[in-house]
Amino acid sequence: MKTLSDRAAYSVSYAPHAARVSDLVRLAPAYAGAGRGSGAERKLYEVRACLSAYKREADRDYHLVIADPATHETMIAEIPSAQECSGACAYPWNARKYVAARQFVETRFGQAGRRFRNLYPRPLVDVSGVGFFDTLHGQWGVARNGIELHPVLRLRRLGWCAP
Repeated sequence: MKTLSDRAAYSVSYAPHAARVSDLVRLAPAYAGAGRGSGAERKLYEVRACLSAYKREADRDYHLVIADPATHETMIAEIPSAQECSGACAYPWNARKYVAARQFVETRFGQAGRRFRNLYPRPLVDVSGVGFFDTLHGQWGVARNGIELHPVLRLRRLGWCAP
């Protein structure tokens, strides 16, 4: 599911749904691990947010912490590694999107390491990604309902967040 290589990926609506982090963290969670649920896990969201921090995880995904510019609530957005994930590589269109999103992070903010890189001032970005309810397992920046944008398909920088 996290790389759009599951059987239900065809049912994802790629028409962008504008949302705020504060909207997404209030959604009722789908049961994590039960396959792609209806509703949030079948939508591509475009979220305007402050990019607070990022790192490379053990599975080589880029873990981004994004925050609502008004409420400061946070959630996770993840960019899969097209090189490390056989599911992502099976769909070249997705793999190209992941590579472009990772290059956006690297060229503007530097290579992702194993530790979080905090950004200050925080850039204001538009993040496009598919909704995914992950299990809560102590991730930094996690939304209270476990929603993530996973996978991220596009990032665009708009300016700077207010301090």
